[in-house]
Amino acid sequence: MLTPAITLTVCWAAGLERLTRPLVASVLLISAGTGAATLFETGGGGRFAWAGFGCFALSALLEALRVVYIQLLLGRFKFNTLEARPPRGHPAPAPGARLEPCKRALAWR
Repeated sequence: MLTPAITLTVCWAAGLERLTRPLVASVLLISAGTGAATLFETGGGGRFAWAGFGCFALSALLEALRVVYIQLLLGRFKFNTLEARPPRGHPAPAPGARLEPCKRALAWR
């Protein structure tokens, strides 16, 4: 529930984002909504664990840093939708590649 707020803060600190009222309001609305949904799902009586919260907050911070660093590194390049998409599936062999050595190596399966 804190991930959008942490990401916005890190983006702002890196100079990638300008804080505007509509942007801050939307991020606060998202955070409050997910916080309320979490509270509702746990019944309000869930036990709070600082260790779990610390791990979650560290995870959200590292994810935000990853997103910001990627934007800083690749922001000057103009990618279209297909180029920016992360790869899916297994790599395909080159046309005409000899696959027999690979098949023998994987024969134990």
